[in-house]
Amino acid sequence: MVRLVSRDGRFLRVSGLDLFDGTPVLDIKPYTPDRSVRVEDLGLPDWYVRLWRRVGGVV
Repeated sequence: MVRLVSRDGRFLRVSGLDLFDGTPVLDIKPYTPDRSVRVEDLGLPDWYVRLWRRVGGVV
């Protein structure tokens, strides 16, 4: 599991990634319920659920 440790502008400091220290991560996409892969143990923050429903998404 990857955890966000801190953010400084466009830079994210994370823990739990399997990479070499200092190498860039080029693309990070959030999980959204409409993706084809289901993740049963995933928890979504309340603010995200409200936003997702506002744009017509089904949680």
